[in-house]
Amino acid sequence: MADLSTLKPGTRVFDRHRNRERLIHAVEPLGRVVKIWFKDPHTGALEPMTFPISEVERRFEVVESGTSAFRADSETVRLLAESYRLQHAYLFNSVFATETSLIDPLPHQLIAVYDYMLKQPRLRFLLADDAGAGKTIMAGLTIREMLLRRLINRVLIVPPAGLVGNWEKELRNLFRLRFHILESADAQRDKYWLYVVFNCETKPELKRIADPAGKGIGRPKGGVTIDANDLVNLPGECD
Repeated sequence: MADLSTLKPGTRVFDRHRNRERLIHAVEPLGRVVKIWFKDPHTGALEPMTFPISEVERRFEVVESGTSAFRADSETVRLLAESYRLQHAYLFNSVFATETSLIDPLPHQLIAVYDYMLKQPRLRFLLADDAGAGKTIMAGLTIREMLLRRLINRVLIVPPAGLVGNWEKELRNLFRLRFHILESADAQRDKYWLYVVFNCETKPELKRIADPAGKGIGRPKGGVTIDANDLVNLPGECD
């Protein structure tokens, strides 16, 4: 609470109604009310306001010299600052996805992802390494890195039927990416998913999932990963 006698020009007070700190420029008592001019520290503009004396005592709190009127929860602010740091971490660490994933990538996997795949302006890449070379790891690392860089915001993965569980488990456990496995009935729904693992046995079924409106799946930004021996026909404008 602020006593009227403590409100002098140059005093900083915390306004509980506006939830911010204010600077007093002048104070003029007028009987049972008091007129206070507040100065904007950025523009220098003055804002006169009149309050009952009882309201002044409830509404304002004098901020001591050298202290701050900061009232937010410190843990919430720390988490918010950390989230902004992580959102832009890729600008300072070009392989940031390797630090947010539970993997220890091999040299050939780093070369494939960071020296070839991510450097393409439009990522259309055929990854045809030998069995056991870690193609799923490389695909997951690419997806995670592109999500961190906000180059994509949804993913469609089309694996063979027998590998759907393997894709879902590795992406969830190693890259913390939770995908939704679509069934045949989902192909009838006019909806876009953020992350998708889809078991496609027929081309028309895939087209209904990927392009329910018939306008191409290039909107919004998205990526398609196909793990199959037989290439499927997707809309030509798809990235």
